Amino acid sequence: MVVARRLLDSLRSGVFCTEQGLNLNVRASMGWPRFRMTPDSHDIIRQADEMMYVVKNATRDNIGVASRGLMEKE
Repeated sequence: MVVARRLLDSLRSGVFCTEQGLNLNVRASMGWPRFRMTPDSHDIIRQADEMMYVVKNATRDNIGVASRGLMEKE
């Protein structure tokens, strides 16, 4: 979770493609699975994918955690 939060913070504070005369802001919707719930790699990917779409459909630019829901935006 620490890495995911750092990545979101880095994207939020960054401006991209300024050399090309653009001022792009990049945001991310992330899903975080619960690894302890299952050892199956396909299920872990499914959980992360489901949580990513929960974020995309609800708030965007956030992290969704399986069994905990959306993280509070800082």
